[in-house]
Amino acid sequence: MRIAVVDLLAQDGGGLAITKSLFEYAAAGNAPQHEWLFIVAGQDLEETEYVKVIRFKKAVKGYFQRAKTELIDVNRALRQNGIDCVVCMSHMRIMGCTLPQFVYLHQALPFQKVKNFSFLKKNERKYAFRQHIHGSIIKKSIAKAKAVFVQTEWMKNAVSESVRNVQVVKIGYPAGEGGFGPESPLVLSKDFFYPCRPAFYKNIPVLIKAVAALRNCGYSFRFYITLTEDELKTLGEAPSVDRDAFVCLGRCPPESVRKIYRKTALVFPSYVESLGLPLLEAREAGTWIIASDSPFSHEILDDYPNRDYFGPFDAGQLTEKMKNVLDGKIELKRPQPSSQNRDACWERMVECIQYSVCAAFGGRERPDD
Repeated sequence: MRIAVVDLLAQDGGGLAITKSLFEYAAAGNAPQHEWLFIVAGQDLEETEYVKVIRFKKAVKGYFQRAKTELIDVNRALRQNGIDCVVCMSHMRIMGCTLPQFVYLHQALPFQKVKNFSFLKKNERKYAFRQHIHGSIIKKSIAKAKAVFVQTEWMKNAVSESVRNVQVVKIGYPAGEGGFGPESPLVLSKDFFYPCRPAFYKNIPVLIKAVAALRNCGYSFRFYITLTEDELKTLGEAPSVDRDAFVCLGRCPPESVRKIYRKTALVFPSYVESLGLPLLEAREAGTWIIASDSPFSHEILDDYPNRDYFGPFDAGQLTEKMKNVLDGKIELKRPQPSSQNRDACWERMVECIQYSVCAAFGGRERPDD
Protein backbone atom coordinates (compact mmCIF):
# COMPACT_ATOMS: atom_id res chain seq x y z
CA MET A 1 0.00 0.00 0.00
CA ARG A 2 1.20 3.50 -0.85
CA ILE A 3 0.67 5.91 2.05
CA ALA A 4 1.09 9.69 1.74
CA VAL A 5 1.73 11.80 4.83
CA VAL A 6 0.86 15.46 4.22
CA ASP A 7 2.00 18.32 6.48
CA LEU A 8 2.25 21.78 4.95
CA LEU A 9 1.74 23.56 8.26
CA ALA A 10 4.22 22.54 10.99
CA GLN A 11 7.50 24.44 10.89
CA ASP A 12 8.56 24.14 14.54
CA GLY A 13 7.38 23.05 17.97
CA GLY A 14 5.35 19.98 18.82
CA GLY A 15 3.64 19.68 15.44
CA LEU A 16 6.96 19.37 13.62
CA ALA A 17 8.27 16.95 16.26
CA ILE A 18 5.29 14.65 15.66
CA THR A 19 5.74 14.66 11.87
CA LYS A 20 9.47 14.02 12.24
CA SER A 21 8.77 11.13 14.61
CA LEU A 22 6.48 9.47 12.06
CA PHE A 23 9.04 10.12 9.33
CA GLU A 24 11.80 8.50 11.39
CA TYR A 25 9.55 5.51 12.06
CA ALA A 26 8.93 4.99 8.33
CA ALA A 27 12.49 5.87 7.28
CA ALA A 28 13.90 3.24 9.62
CA GLY A 29 12.02 0.55 7.70
CA ASN A 30 9.54 -0.24 10.46
CA ALA A 31 6.72 -0.71 7.94
CA PRO A 32 8.54 -1.99 4.84
CA GLN A 33 5.39 -3.58 3.41
CA HIS A 34 4.19 -0.05 2.62
CA GLU A 35 5.58 2.68 0.39
CA TRP A 36 5.74 6.10 2.05
CA LEU A 37 5.51 9.56 0.51
CA PHE A 38 5.91 12.63 2.71
CA ILE A 39 4.55 15.85 1.24
CA VAL A 40 5.83 18.78 3.28
CA ALA A 41 6.67 22.49 3.03
CA GLY A 42 10.10 23.47 4.30
CA GLN A 43 10.71 20.72 6.83
CA ASP A 44 14.18 19.19 6.89
CA LEU A 45 13.43 15.59 5.90
CA GLU A 46 15.81 13.59 3.72
CA GLU A 47 14.67 10.75 1.47
CA THR A 48 15.66 7.21 2.36
CA GLU A 49 15.26 3.76 0.88
CA TYR A 50 11.78 3.55 2.37
CA VAL A 51 10.52 7.14 2.13
CA LYS A 52 10.13 9.59 -0.74
CA VAL A 53 9.85 13.32 0.03
CA ILE A 54 8.17 16.07 -2.00
CA ARG A 55 8.49 19.69 -0.88
CA PHE A 56 6.24 22.62 -1.72
CA LYS A 57 8.11 25.49 -0.06
CA LYS A 58 5.68 28.11 -1.35
CA ALA A 59 3.07 26.70 1.06
CA VAL A 60 4.73 28.59 3.94
CA LYS A 61 3.89 31.99 2.38
CA GLY A 62 0.48 32.20 4.02
CA TYR A 63 -2.93 30.59 4.42
CA PHE A 64 -4.19 31.20 0.87
CA GLN A 65 -0.95 30.01 -0.73
CA ARG A 66 -1.06 26.89 1.45
CA ALA A 67 -4.68 26.24 0.46
CA LYS A 68 -3.85 26.69 -3.23
CA THR A 69 -0.85 24.36 -2.93
CA GLU A 70 -2.98 21.74 -1.21
CA LEU A 71 -5.82 21.93 -3.69
CA ILE A 72 -3.67 21.83 -6.85
CA ASP A 73 -0.11 20.64 -6.23
CA VAL A 74 -0.73 18.12 -3.47
CA ASN A 75 -3.62 16.46 -5.29
CA ARG A 76 -1.51 16.25 -8.45
CA ALA A 77 1.34 14.64 -6.50
CA LEU A 78 -1.06 12.10 -4.97
CA ARG A 79 -2.33 11.08 -8.43
CA GLN A 80 1.12 10.95 -10.01
CA ASN A 81 2.48 8.70 -7.26
CA GLY A 82 -0.42 6.23 -7.23
CA ILE A 83 -1.25 6.89 -3.57
CA ASP A 84 -3.83 4.64 -1.89
CA CYS A 85 -4.56 6.70 1.24
CA VAL A 86 -3.53 9.91 2.96
CA VAL A 87 -2.55 10.75 6.54
CA CYS A 88 -3.23 14.46 7.16
CA MET A 89 -1.07 15.90 9.93
CA SER A 90 -2.59 19.40 9.98
CA HIS A 91 -5.92 18.74 11.70
CA MET A 92 -8.04 18.59 8.53
CA ARG A 93 -8.60 16.52 5.41
CA ILE A 94 -6.98 17.50 2.10
CA MET A 95 -9.33 19.61 -0.02
CA GLY A 96 -10.44 18.04 -3.29
CA CYS A 97 -8.96 14.62 -2.45
CA THR A 98 -11.21 11.57 -2.99
CA LEU A 99 -8.77 9.03 -1.54
CA PRO A 100 -9.37 7.51 1.93
CA GLN A 101 -8.10 10.12 4.38
CA PHE A 102 -7.00 9.79 8.01
CA VAL A 103 -6.47 12.84 10.23
CA TYR A 104 -3.87 13.10 12.99
CA LEU A 105 -5.43 15.63 15.37
CA HIS A 106 -3.49 17.42 18.11
CA GLN A 107 -5.28 20.78 18.04
CA ALA A 108 -7.07 20.94 21.38
CA LEU A 109 -8.48 24.47 21.24
CA PRO A 110 -11.84 23.67 19.57
CA PHE A 111 -12.46 20.71 21.88
CA GLN A 112 -11.44 21.98 25.34
CA LYS A 113 -14.01 23.42 27.74
CA VAL A 114 -11.75 25.10 30.28
CA LYS A 115 -11.80 28.49 28.51
CA ASN A 116 -14.30 30.11 26.16
CA PHE A 117 -12.31 32.74 24.30
CA SER A 118 -14.07 36.02 23.45
CA PHE A 119 -14.12 38.02 20.22
CA LEU A 120 -14.79 41.12 22.34
CA LYS A 121 -11.38 41.01 24.06
CA LYS A 122 -8.49 42.13 21.85
CA ASN A 123 -5.93 39.68 23.24
CA GLU A 124 -8.35 36.75 22.86
CA ARG A 125 -9.70 37.37 19.35
CA LYS A 126 -7.13 35.20 17.58
CA TYR A 127 -7.89 32.29 19.89
CA ALA A 128 -11.65 32.88 19.69
CA PHE A 129 -11.35 32.55 15.91
CA ARG A 130 -9.40 29.31 16.26
CA GLN A 131 -11.80 27.94 18.84
CA HIS A 132 -15.11 28.86 17.23
CA ILE A 133 -14.64 29.60 13.49
CA HIS A 134 -11.64 27.47 12.58
CA GLY A 135 -12.81 24.89 15.09
CA SER A 136 -16.11 24.48 13.23
CA ILE A 137 -14.22 24.01 9.96
CA ILE A 138 -12.01 21.35 11.56
CA LYS A 139 -15.03 19.48 12.92
CA LYS A 140 -16.82 19.49 9.56
CA SER A 141 -13.65 18.32 7.82
CA ILE A 142 -12.78 15.43 10.12
CA ALA A 143 -16.40 14.22 10.09
CA LYS A 144 -15.66 12.79 6.62
CA ALA A 145 -12.35 11.14 7.55
CA LYS A 146 -11.92 7.37 7.62
CA ALA A 147 -10.54 7.76 11.14
CA VAL A 148 -9.14 10.45 13.43
CA PHE A 149 -5.99 9.65 15.41
CA VAL A 150 -5.47 11.33 18.79
CA GLN A 151 -2.84 11.06 21.52
CA THR A 152 -4.94 10.95 24.68
CA GLU A 153 -8.15 9.55 26.10
CA TRP A 154 -9.56 12.98 26.96
CA MET A 155 -9.13 14.09 23.33
CA LYS A 156 -10.78 10.90 22.12
CA ASN A 157 -13.79 11.57 24.33
CA ALA A 158 -13.94 15.27 23.45
CA VAL A 159 -13.71 14.70 19.69
CA SER A 160 -16.23 11.85 19.81
CA GLU A 161 -18.64 14.11 21.69
CA SER A 162 -18.22 16.99 19.22
CA VAL A 163 -18.17 15.02 15.96
CA ARG A 164 -20.67 12.21 15.64
CA ASN A 165 -20.25 9.11 13.46
CA VAL A 166 -16.48 9.35 13.03
CA GLN A 167 -14.03 6.75 14.28
CA VAL A 168 -11.67 8.31 16.83
CA VAL A 169 -8.65 6.17 17.69
CA LYS A 170 -6.35 6.85 20.62
CA ILE A 171 -2.91 5.73 19.42
CA GLY A 172 -0.85 7.37 22.17
CA TYR A 173 2.29 9.38 21.48
CA PRO A 174 5.90 8.78 20.44
CA ALA A 175 8.54 7.75 22.93
CA GLY A 176 10.58 10.63 24.32
CA GLU A 177 14.31 11.18 24.10
CA GLY A 178 14.80 9.55 27.49
CA GLY A 179 18.04 10.16 29.29
CA PHE A 180 16.67 10.14 32.84
CA GLY A 181 16.23 6.55 33.96
CA PRO A 182 15.47 5.07 37.39
CA GLU A 183 18.90 6.07 38.70
CA SER A 184 18.12 9.78 38.43
CA PRO A 185 18.66 11.38 41.86
CA LEU A 186 15.60 12.58 43.76
CA VAL A 187 16.49 16.16 44.68
CA LEU A 188 13.80 18.64 45.69
CA SER A 189 14.76 21.87 43.95
CA LYS A 190 13.87 25.34 45.20
CA ASP A 191 13.92 26.69 41.63
CA PHE A 192 11.21 26.40 38.99
CA PHE A 193 10.90 25.83 35.24
CA TYR A 194 8.23 26.39 32.61
CA PRO A 195 9.10 25.35 29.03
CA CYS A 196 6.55 27.00 26.78
CA ARG A 197 6.07 28.94 23.59
CA PRO A 198 4.44 32.37 23.34
CA ALA A 199 0.68 31.76 23.38
CA PHE A 200 -2.14 33.35 25.36
CA TYR A 201 -3.36 30.07 26.85
CA LYS A 202 0.08 29.36 28.33
CA ASN A 203 -1.36 31.46 31.16
CA ILE A 204 1.59 33.76 31.88
CA PRO A 205 -0.35 36.41 33.89
CA VAL A 206 -1.20 33.88 36.61
CA LEU A 207 2.45 32.91 36.77
CA ILE A 208 3.61 36.54 37.00
CA LYS A 209 1.18 37.21 39.89
CA ALA A 210 2.28 34.11 41.81
CA VAL A 211 5.98 34.91 41.44
CA ALA A 212 5.39 38.54 42.49
CA ALA A 213 3.45 37.43 45.58
CA LEU A 214 6.25 35.09 46.64
CA ARG A 215 8.90 37.76 46.08
CA ASN A 216 6.89 40.21 48.17
CA CYS A 217 6.94 37.63 50.98
CA GLY A 218 10.75 37.59 50.85
CA TYR A 219 11.31 34.33 48.95
CA SER A 220 14.39 34.07 46.74
CA PHE A 221 14.42 31.63 43.84
CA ARG A 222 15.08 31.34 40.11
CA PHE A 223 12.30 30.75 37.62
CA TYR A 224 13.53 29.48 34.23
CA ILE A 225 11.20 30.04 31.28
CA THR A 226 11.67 29.49 27.52
CA LEU A 227 10.45 32.95 26.53
CA THR A 228 12.30 36.14 25.77
CA GLU A 229 11.95 39.07 28.16
CA ASP A 230 9.71 40.89 25.69
CA GLU A 231 7.46 37.84 25.30
CA LEU A 232 7.23 37.39 29.06
CA LYS A 233 6.37 41.04 29.60
CA THR A 234 3.79 41.14 26.80
CA LEU A 235 2.07 37.85 27.62
CA GLY A 236 2.24 38.54 31.35
CA GLU A 237 0.67 41.97 30.90
CA ALA A 238 3.43 43.32 33.16
CA PRO A 239 5.27 46.69 32.91
CA SER A 240 8.63 45.00 33.55
CA VAL A 241 10.33 41.67 34.22
CA ASP A 242 11.69 40.75 37.65
CA ARG A 243 15.21 39.79 36.57
CA ASP A 244 16.12 38.64 40.06
CA ALA A 245 13.51 35.88 39.73
CA PHE A 246 13.03 35.15 36.04
CA VAL A 247 15.66 33.66 33.77
CA CYS A 248 14.39 34.16 30.21
CA LEU A 249 16.03 31.48 28.11
CA GLY A 250 14.29 32.01 24.79
CA ARG A 251 14.18 28.93 22.58
CA CYS A 252 16.15 26.00 23.99
CA PRO A 253 17.32 22.76 22.35
CA PRO A 254 15.86 19.57 23.85
CA GLU A 255 19.11 18.56 25.54
CA SER A 256 19.22 21.85 27.45
CA VAL A 257 15.60 21.46 28.51
CA ARG A 258 16.30 17.97 29.88
CA LYS A 259 19.19 19.31 31.97
CA ILE A 260 16.98 22.00 33.50
CA TYR A 261 14.32 19.44 34.48
CA ARG A 262 16.93 17.79 36.72
CA LYS A 263 17.51 20.91 38.82
CA THR A 264 14.03 22.47 39.01
CA ALA A 265 10.39 21.85 39.83
CA LEU A 266 8.03 22.15 36.89
CA VAL A 267 5.24 24.73 37.00
CA PHE A 268 2.76 24.17 34.17
CA PRO A 269 -0.15 26.66 34.20
CA SER A 270 -1.19 26.09 30.57
CA TYR A 271 -4.83 25.11 30.26
CA VAL A 272 -5.09 24.22 26.53
CA GLU A 273 -3.05 21.19 25.50
CA SER A 274 -3.82 18.00 23.66
CA LEU A 275 -1.04 16.27 25.58
CA GLY A 276 1.25 18.60 27.54
CA LEU A 277 4.64 17.17 26.61
CA PRO A 278 6.58 18.93 29.44
CA LEU A 279 4.45 16.99 31.93
CA LEU A 280 5.72 13.73 30.45
CA GLU A 281 9.30 14.94 30.33
CA ALA A 282 9.28 16.23 33.91
CA ARG A 283 7.64 13.01 35.05
CA GLU A 284 10.45 11.01 33.46
CA ALA A 285 12.95 13.19 35.31
CA GLY A 286 11.19 12.41 38.61
CA THR A 287 10.84 16.06 39.57
CA TRP A 288 8.00 17.79 41.43
CA ILE A 289 5.22 19.06 39.15
CA ILE A 290 2.63 21.76 39.79
CA ALA A 291 0.09 21.58 36.96
CA SER A 292 -3.16 23.25 36.03
CA ASP A 293 -6.26 21.30 37.01
CA SER A 294 -7.14 20.28 33.44
CA PRO A 295 -8.14 17.02 31.72
CA PHE A 296 -4.81 16.53 29.96
CA SER A 297 -2.75 16.98 33.14
CA HIS A 298 -4.87 14.49 35.10
CA GLU A 299 -4.48 11.90 32.35
CA ILE A 300 -0.68 12.22 32.42
CA LEU A 301 -0.13 12.70 36.16
CA ASP A 302 -2.85 11.07 38.26
CA ASP A 303 -0.75 7.94 38.86
CA TYR A 304 2.44 9.98 39.48
CA PRO A 305 3.20 10.70 43.17
CA ASN A 306 5.23 13.90 42.78
CA ARG A 307 2.52 16.25 41.58
CA ASP A 308 0.00 18.81 42.70
CA TYR A 309 -2.79 20.68 40.90
CA PHE A 310 -4.12 24.23 41.06
CA GLY A 311 -7.04 26.06 39.48
CA PRO A 312 -5.56 27.51 36.27
CA PHE A 313 -7.02 30.98 36.90
CA ASP A 314 -6.27 31.11 40.64
CA ALA A 315 -2.93 32.88 41.19
CA GLY A 316 -3.32 32.61 44.96
CA GLN A 317 -3.60 28.85 44.78
CA LEU A 318 -0.51 28.62 42.57
CA THR A 319 1.35 30.83 45.05
CA GLU A 320 0.56 28.40 47.88
CA LYS A 321 1.62 25.37 45.84
CA MET A 322 4.96 27.00 45.00
CA LYS A 323 5.38 28.10 48.62
CA ASN A 324 5.08 24.46 49.71
CA VAL A 325 8.08 23.67 47.50
CA LEU A 326 10.11 26.61 48.80
CA ASP A 327 9.29 25.73 52.42
CA GLY A 328 10.27 22.08 51.89
CA LYS A 329 6.81 20.83 52.84
CA ILE A 330 6.73 18.17 50.13
CA GLU A 331 8.65 14.94 49.76
CA LEU A 332 9.76 13.44 46.47
CA LYS A 333 8.96 9.75 46.05
CA ARG A 334 10.53 7.26 43.70
CA PRO A 335 7.81 6.81 41.04
CA GLN A 336 6.83 3.48 39.57
CA PRO A 337 7.44 3.00 35.83
CA SER A 338 4.89 5.00 33.86
CA SER A 339 1.74 3.22 32.77
CA GLN A 340 1.64 5.50 29.74
CA ASN A 341 2.28 3.49 26.58
CA ARG A 342 4.62 5.55 24.44
CA ASP A 343 6.27 2.85 22.38
CA ALA A 344 3.87 1.73 19.69
CA CYS A 345 1.75 4.67 18.55
CA TRP A 346 2.83 4.50 14.90
CA GLU A 347 2.36 0.74 14.79
CA ARG A 348 -1.20 1.21 16.03
CA MET A 349 -1.81 3.90 13.45
CA VAL A 350 -0.50 1.79 10.57
CA GLU A 351 -2.57 -1.21 11.69
CA CYS A 352 -5.73 0.91 11.71
CA ILE A 353 -4.98 2.35 8.27
CA GLN A 354 -4.20 -1.05 6.80
CA TYR A 355 -7.37 -2.59 8.20
CA SER A 356 -9.59 0.29 7.05
CA VAL A 357 -8.18 0.55 3.54
CA CYS A 358 -8.04 -3.20 2.93
CA ALA A 359 -11.63 -3.52 4.16
CA ALA A 360 -12.65 -0.85 1.66
CA PHE A 361 -11.02 -2.90 -1.10
CA GLY A 362 -12.81 -6.08 -0.06
CA GLY A 363 -9.80 -7.51 1.78
CA ARG A 364 -7.30 -6.88 -1.00
CA GLU A 365 -4.25 -4.81 -0.13
CA ARG A 366 -4.49 -2.69 -3.29
CA PRO A 367 -7.34 -2.08 -5.71
CA ASP A 368 -5.24 -3.18 -8.67
CA ASP A 369 -3.86 -6.36 -7.06
